[in-house]
Amino acid sequence: MPEKIKNILLDRDGTIIRDMNYMSHPENIVFLDNAANSLYRLYSSGMKLFLVTNQSGIGRGYFSHQDFCKVQDKLRSELGKSGVFFASEAYCPHDPADLCSCRKPDPGLWEQLQHSEHLLPEESLIIGDKLADIKFGLNSGLKYTILVLTGKGSREMDKLDISVPDFKDFYELQDVQTPHTPHVIARDLQAAANWILDTGMGANNKQ
Repeated sequence: MPEKIKNILLDRDGTIIRDMNYMSHPENIVFLDNAANSLYRLYSSGMKLFLVTNQSGIGRGYFSHQDFCKVQDKLRSELGKSGVFFASEAYCPHDPADLCSCRKPDPGLWEQLQHSEHLLPEESLIIGDKLADIKFGLNSGLKYTILVLTGKGSREMDKLDISVPDFKDFYELQDVQTPHTPHVIARDLQAAANWILDTGMGANNKQ
């Protein structure tokens, strides 16, 4: 039998919370509609949640590591109220000019988590609103990649040289045609969770 999904890797800005363009103040966190509940559905179904986020604002000098940590503390606190907890988090603090290996779409963040959390790519998927998230998932060999149309997602989808019919919730692409074509396009995080859970893709290992 094919491996079921046990690990959900998630982008942050534009996927879980509103993309505020270099988020540096905890009070500016705004959750996208149904995001916390969608994460709870995945978490309570037994899947582990991992945050993977590029934070080049640190490397560019727009905000500090401490500022980022304060935002993360607030994010975790608010999600905890909904019964949602990340198994681990990984972030890239570098300016793109640094040419590091941990900035998505390079697979460095996956390699960190894979090593520390003993993850298998065939049991893992990525949800994000940017093609960099999709390329990251494909570069890391993850089982599935899901592009959500929140945040920058709609604009990013326009860059894909594919024909996608109108859809209400999610749309599965039959073949990954380029190094940045997602396996699934979903309206938002709730739709992505629906695809994972309704198709029986996710492992049911209760927390």
